Amino acid sequence: MKIHYTSFVIFMSFIVLNFWSCEEEPESIDCTPLASAISDALAGFTGDGSEENCVTYKAALQAAIDGGCDADSAYLAEINNYDCDCVGLEADILVASTDFISNVTTTNCTTYKTTLQSAVDGSCDPSGAYQETINTLGDCS
Repeated sequence: MKIHYTSFVIFMSFIVLNFWSCEEEPESIDCTPLASAISDALAGFTGDGSEENCVTYKAALQAAIDGGCDADSAYLAEINNYDCDCVGLEADILVASTDFISNVTTTNCTTYKTTLQSAVDGSCDPSGAYQETINTLGDCS
């Protein structure tokens, strides 16, 4: 009986080893093209901080995440840092602010306040700084 048991153990060991050796190796992921796309998109967004370039940058980050290239969640954190709907408003605020500072007129003040209010209304003022500036400007008269 001992011979049959030993044969059975050897046979089962052979089967188990075959199953393990047949497991698929994890497919290696080449993240280089995705990282290159992120770099290109970031360069475009840095050069022209438009809403369109913001969307392109976030799409490149999302593609890297979807491609399995975000092991430490850095790309996801970067996506969460940008609200592309606010990017255009922030650029508009910068222009209106510069115009108002360089030429303090009622028209420039009103334009600046209106632009700030658009950001507040669009939930682009998480710190409350834009609302505070609106309150400081008063009625622009």
